[in-house]
Amino acid sequence: MRAALAVVVLVFLAAALPGMARGTDAPGALLPLGWTVSGPRVLALPAGTPGSPDGAGAVQPAVFRAANGTYLMCYTGSGGFGLVILGAFSRDGITWTKLAGSITLANGAASPFVMPVAGGYRMWFESVEGGVGPLGYTDRIYGATSNDGLNWTITGVVLDVGTGAAWDAGTVADPWVVQGPDGLYRMYYTMYAANGSIAIGVATSSDLVTFTKWSGNPVLLPGPAGSWDDAAVANPAVVSGSSWTLFYGGRTASGPNFIGLATSSDGYHWTRHPAPFLSADLPGTWDSFDVGGPAYLAGSVSRLYFDGRNSTGPSAIGFVNLTGSSSNSGPGGSVLGLPLADFIFLIAFVGIGVAVLVVAVVALRNETRRRAR
Repeated sequence: MRAALAVVVLVFLAAALPGMARGTDAPGALLPLGWTVSGPRVLALPAGTPGSPDGAGAVQPAVFRAANGTYLMCYTGSGGFGLVILGAFSRDGITWTKLAGSITLANGAASPFVMPVAGGYRMWFESVEGGVGPLGYTDRIYGATSNDGLNWTITGVVLDVGTGAAWDAGTVADPWVVQGPDGLYRMYYTMYAANGSIAIGVATSSDLVTFTKWSGNPVLLPGPAGSWDDAAVANPAVVSGSSWTLFYGGRTASGPNFIGLATSSDGYHWTRHPAPFLSADLPGTWDSFDVGGPAYLAGSVSRLYFDGRNSTGPSAIGFVNLTGSSSNSGPGGSVLGLPLADFIFLIAFVGIGVAVLVVAVVALRNETRRRAR
């Protein structure tokens, strides 16, 4: 009897402990608010050679699926040509080939976001005009259209700086456009006040042409004094749905950049997680100093692309695989508020427990009968 029960317990522990441990393993560990990083960080697009358009750094990726199923990336390159928007393509989202050509205005172009639409693609990006405005420069958000995702026609200013004492009277930058469950489009963007404060705002549109700033801006302010994002929050990347998720870049006045996470029920009122979602990696890695510029891409494997750098080299672009507990977070999905993988594990764990109980009861009954003879 005791031997049988010992075997049962050992079988139960062998099955249960690996599942219990997954909550504390670094790869695949459950992170803030139900989002999970699966596997290691991957360097996807290094900076170019010195003197090339991205020789001084590749940052602010925007990744999307083209009509033919390939992946396209638009990103900001800096080098001997000022700030330009460059492109790369990939068949799997992992291995990338840089494209020739760039998008630029007289004063440079940066921080692109691309959305596939009927008949082609739309892009929104920022362009800076030096020597004007309270900060000594002024960024505005421009629009562009394309039939193939490779050749773009700039359509003009889509979102301008605010006036007077408006929160974004300094600069508007870093657009990210997403459609909500109500059909309305929302452009999240970085807003710079005239005094240099940096926050995140939103503007809405029904046609992707005319955007109206929300009267309640900013939607996300820097964190409280002493927090990891108390100096700036910027570079929004938003996942819409019944539960909304905001990935964003944040920093202190003197510290490195991090990627944070906040959630919302309506896309306007956000609750931040107090700790960074993604921080610099281990010494010796390509992103060991800081990380930023998040860009979410849903798919059979959902990914968070981002830029990072070490203490000596130029910035580069990489990614991590993600699953999430939100209904909008891609194939990871959720059941009863748990990530799908955790729900499956829970069911398996309960099933093993029931099996253990049945085996124990049967063993006890057999032992009782044996003694009664």
